[in-house]
Amino acid sequence: PPPPPPPPPPPQTFSSRRRHTRYIGDWSSDVCSSDLSNTTTANRIFEHNYEAKIIISLRNPVHRAFSHYAMNFGVGYDRSETFENALNAKKEQVWGGGNQYLELSNYLKPIESYYKSFDKKNIHLMIFEEWTRDKDKAMSDLFDFLCVDKGFDINHYIKHNEKVAYKNIRTLNLIRSKYIKNLIDTFLYSGAKEKIKTKWFKKVEFDLSLSPKTEDELKEHFKEEVEQLEQLV
Repeated sequence: PPPPPPPPPPPQTFSSRRRHTRYIGDWSSDVCSSDLSNTTTANRIFEHNYEAKIIISLRNPVHRAFSHYAMNFGVGYDRSETFENALNAKKEQVWGGGNQYLELSNYLKPIESYYKSFDKKNIHLMIFEEWTRDKDKAMSDLFDFLCVDKGFDINHYIKHNEKVAYKNIRTLNLIRSKYIKNLIDTFLYSGAKEKIKTKWFKKVEFDLSLSPKTEDELKEHFKEEVEQLEQLV
């Protein structure tokens, strides 16, 4: 029989956010955390390619929420002096700068949408705390899931998304305004922007900690949903 027709061109975005597409030979991947938080995304991916392989990495929801706050604090989006103050602040729904720390740690409904759209064999669930302890095994399992050759080494020493803080926050936030950002994007390539950002705004790591009391309270907050998620997957 003739080969099946290729899938239709991908939409501009699977979620409501900017796409992060990577191409490796005939393969393409879309990597974006908002693809999980948006409950309509799974069906849109399925309509584009019902045989898509879905890889989901979940982190302890309490630690994900705190890490989200630490990132926002470091880059100047959230100036709340403590995590507790940030949790009680008015909610902002701007992606990246948003402070929906607990809301985005509610995994159940988004993951339900993937299990409703896709067969379980097309979904590979990874737990952050587990795969970071044994990266070789995690990558081997992942390559098995993708049905690709796993006979090569992967460099585990390259660090991505390291926790950093920025200085000159007011100036940086002014540059982040839509008009100025679009102007800069027009005249500077990404490498030049990163060099300027590093030289003028980046500074050393900062120290924030999650209090045991808050951690225990949030564990209780997420307990029921985590148990339901266990039953689902």
